[in-house]
Amino acid sequence: MTEQLAFGLGEPKPDILGGLTDEQRRAVEHGAGPLLIVAGAGTGKTHVLTARVVHLIAAGAAKPHEILAVTFTEKAAAGMQERVDLNTPLGLNDAAIKTFHGFGDEVFREFALELGRSGELRVLSSAEQVIFVREHLYDLPLRRYRPAGDPLEYVRALLDLFGRARDEDVSPDEYAAHAKKLRDAVGVGIDADVRADDADAQEELAPVYQAYTALKEKEGVIDF
Repeated sequence: MTEQLAFGLGEPKPDILGGLTDEQRRAVEHGAGPLLIVAGAGTGKTHVLTARVVHLIAAGAAKPHEILAVTFTEKAAAGMQERVDLNTPLGLNDAAIKTFHGFGDEVFREFALELGRSGELRVLSSAEQVIFVREHLYDLPLRRYRPAGDPLEYVRALLDLFGRARDEDVSPDEYAAHAKKLRDAVGVGIDADVRADDADAQEELAPVYQAYTALKEKEGVIDF
């Protein structure tokens, strides 16, 4: 039923192009191949994306289950889903409209065994990441980044650092290799003490990143 969407007898097709500018209309009606849209905030990007999903379904260019639309927030994804539902026949819509993280989580759980992981892994929210590190603070080989006066002072900064490393696909081993390169490059000179201090910091952070990654695997959690 969902693969052969048809409007009811006498039911008009939705006017998905109404109110669009010429540029927006061209984006919605774009044919085969990739299309990059560059636009600022409040220019109607989400509306154009929603209209394109409806257009693809209404024009028969794609079946609903062949469409994936991703956005950053759950609010935006829910809004897109609602508008697509309202503008497709009888509200039937199998198009996948999700957040980036939601889609990633779904794919991960579907292929967890192929990845050598358990499908029961729990995804930590930002707040839960902080709690997780606080609970395991003394399992991490911290020195300067666990000051006696306020052991939690650098927790958020550490999580941000690990997040950037993952975003750039830097593994704990690669991070450790980077720290070693910094140490080897200290040498001598007027700024040798600055380079040495930077090397000290990275040599501390590398095993912390490794330990944090191992703790997540042990506890069956992941973050993003």
